Amino acid sequence: MLTLGTVIFLFETVAFIAFGMLFIRAMLQKHFVQAGEMVSALIFGWLLEMLDMHIWGTYHYASGFISIFGVPLAISCAWAIVAHSAMRLSDAYPLSSRVRPLLDALIAVNLDIAMDPVASKLGLWVWTSPAAAHGWYGVPIDNFFGWVAAVASFSYVARYIRTINFRTWRARLAYFASPFLSYVGLYIGIVIFWFVTATVQTSIFIFMSIIVLMVALMVWSLHSRKRRHVGKLDAFSFISLVGAHVFFILIATLTGVYTAVPILLVGSLTALFVQCGLYLYQANRRPLLKR
Repeated sequence: MLTLGTVIFLFETVAFIAFGMLFIRAMLQKHFVQAGEMVSALIFGWLLEMLDMHIWGTYHYASGFISIFGVPLAISCAWAIVAHSAMRLSDAYPLSSRVRPLLDALIAVNLDIAMDPVASKLGLWVWTSPAAAHGWYGVPIDNFFGWVAAVASFSYVARYIRTINFRTWRARLAYFASPFLSYVGLYIGIVIFWFVTATVQTSIFIFMSIIVLMVALMVWSLHSRKRRHVGKLDAFSFISLVGAHVFFILIATLTGVYTAVPILLVGSLTALFVQCGLYLYQANRRPLLKR
């Protein structure tokens, strides 16, 4: 059976390699805007983790990670990988620019719902919030909304910056400020969520209502007749997201997490199916869009 130290080593190795490959690929293809977004997402991931741990103190990471001020560098890389890959996938959907960040957020939280309970059971990070006892197998419901708010906020900011000339001082200033602007959006979203959710049952209902509303907005935008720019469906980003799902499925299997809590295997496989379905759905639609 794998030890915690081995799991941390494997997680860091995969995260560093995946981030490096995605970043180098963007630079070699001269997609400098995408490379800039990855760096911004890396900083944003580190910033939100650092501030969340020090302000709210609802969780902490296991020792053994390569960390900067208590935040594992691999976690920051993971944020960048998920944000970048989700945005590349949603760019290929004929959605409104105002709706694409919602798909980015759904792709991210779909991964976290499968990943976070497994990581918590393994001890990669430990939730100290009282709400964790009433959440999804040790993970507070607030955390899943936090993922939605974090990725949506970052995506909205990054997509706005895309509309600015990359070579102007305004764009460079915006890229520098984007992690901080994204965190402000996240913070506002979290505060509002906490304000309207007085009980655990209320937080579950509100979270599920938000997810249903987001899906409804995407379906409406997807089937509207407005012609929109559709980017290339990037298989490499899809592989990165599927790879993250498969990594935690394998780790959970080898460490006996699924044996102890079988329902988590069902959740992980369902999340993987959803991720594959999102890619295959658009892959099959693209010939129709080109007519």
